Amino acid sequence: MAVSFRERLFAHGLHTAARLALLVATPLTAKRLVDGLGRRLPPYPESGAAAAAAHLLRGSGACLSRALTIAARLPRSEVVFGVDPRGSAGLAAHAWVELEGGQVEGLVAGDVRRFEEIARLR
Repeated sequence: MAVSFRERLFAHGLHTAARLALLVATPLTAKRLVDGLGRRLPPYPESGAAAAAAHLLRGSGACLSRALTIAARLPRSEVVFGVDPRGSAGLAAHAWVELEGGQVEGLVAGDVRRFEEIARLR
């Protein structure tokens, strides 16, 4: 899916806000702040548009900042936190976005089933 310059600007601008919010606030407070900004932008019409935006953000910031960014413009979505206690380097953690019980593609490099859910932000 081709992404317009306008959508690129929205995605990167909102992601910058998410990264800054996470520097000064808890994840829940950061989500509220980013959601407030996201409500001022057009929502993604479907999960495919959200996945295209997520692809733009790959490699930038942390999984949590990317998840907050995408969830802010995807109504009814949730940010999910999980841990993989069997990770070889101790404890591995990840954040991703789910919509209606399914993960939004583009935010997760691989299968999230290896992660045990520990929290969910709505």
